[in-house]
Amino acid sequence: MKHMTCLRRLVLGASVAFSLAMVPGLALAEETGSPNTTTKPPGKPPGECKHGDGKMDGKRREELLKKFDANGNGQLDPDEKEKARQTMETKKAKLLKRFDTNGNGQLDPDEKEKAKQAHNTRRSEALKKFDTNGNGQLDPDEREQAKQAAQARRSEILSKYDADGDGTLSDAEKEIARKEMAIQKEAFPEN
Repeated sequence: MKHMTCLRRLVLGASVAFSLAMVPGLALAEETGSPNTTTKPPGKPPGECKHGDGKMDGKRREELLKKFDANGNGQLDPDEKEKARQTMETKKAKLLKRFDTNGNGQLDPDEKEKAKQAHNTRRSEALKKFDTNGNGQLDPDEREQAKQAAQARRSEILSKYDADGDGTLSDAEKEIARKEMAIQKEAFPEN
């Protein structure tokens, strides 16, 4: 389990913006005792990690279970772990596609910094918009409001830019959306 925190921090450093669902599936796999060699940091023997004690806090475990424990038995069964792993892989691929500008399949320090900046910008914007009690974090109700607003925004974007009507945005449709939204943001920075 110690090497889970190491992996989590490495992945968080690499992926920052989408880390909530990336690492938890692996963390619970460690906690529930299933073998998972993907959590071992390269070159480190089991139990040795330079990034902390490897313990997953109760809140993090709750979030993981809420998201992936489909049968509600309080632990991740093999199929639930697989879904968590697939979610992590999908999010990792999206991060690489967005931030791996040199195409080497990993985030280099400059790319990690850009990912962190993007994450911090999004976090600041979310707090400014949804942290109604001003405590510097999104509480469950505030998080739910943010989630609903994001879903509404995704639906709006999809309906506007899904030219072929297939229910998803192709790379070309995404590019058009990005360009138009960038122009709009530049013209109306407060929106």
